[in-house]
Amino acid sequence: MDYIATQDIPIAFIQETWLKEVKNHTTAVIKAHGYNIHHYHRSSITGGGVAILYKSSLKVVKIHIPSEPTFESISVKILLPDHRSLLASCIYRTGAISTFVDDFDEFITNLYSKSDKLLICGDFNIHMDEISKTQKAFEQVYSSYGLCQFSKKPTHKSGHLLDLVFASPNIVKNNQVTVLPISPDYPTCDHSRLLFTLNVKGMPSQTKKIIKFRNVENINTDMFRSDLSNTLSSISSD
Repeated sequence: MDYIATQDIPIAFIQETWLKEVKNHTTAVIKAHGYNIHHYHRSSITGGGVAILYKSSLKVVKIHIPSEPTFESISVKILLPDHRSLLASCIYRTGAISTFVDDFDEFITNLYSKSDKLLICGDFNIHMDEISKTQKAFEQVYSSYGLCQFSKKPTHKSGHLLDLVFASPNIVKNNQVTVLPISPDYPTCDHSRLLFTLNVKGMPSQTKKIIKFRNVENINTDMFRSDLSNTLSSISSD
């Protein structure tokens, strides 16, 4: 969370959140950093889960897209100041590759029934760097909807391209996704971070909130008791 906040990232797509409740300490920390979260979580078993984090200044609405058995997903509508909108989804494939392609096809169909401006990010667990029957079938599905895939370099420590960014034309600025090296600061993470800029004008900036509080350690306790006593006496006399 510190990385997302310090880099001033307006929206982030996270896979394998390992969250088990709708609200917990992690979601509280996210809100404390000025972000909101929509996520899908596993309540009964450990692992998995997907989330979309976004600055609280953004107008984002969770939307319902029928779930598919071979992957976890969460989808939102990003509302823009010019009254346009963008549908964004976060995906983590967990099921058999043999049926995933058909499930993903159905998923995009449901998205397109709501908008033709799409952004889909996630860990698809498909070796897109290797030519195979599955890879070709998958490529045929997303390209048939006019979507482009912008992640081109290996994203996993094993040297494979697993994490993908799909978008409709003119959504990803300069059609460019930057794959950062796997960070030693996060030893449990074996995937790279992917960075890109949305080619969308008028994205709201983060609203800063100033919180004032009293430093109780510097309170003069004698004066406080005197003020409190005088106040209570005044209330009693009234």
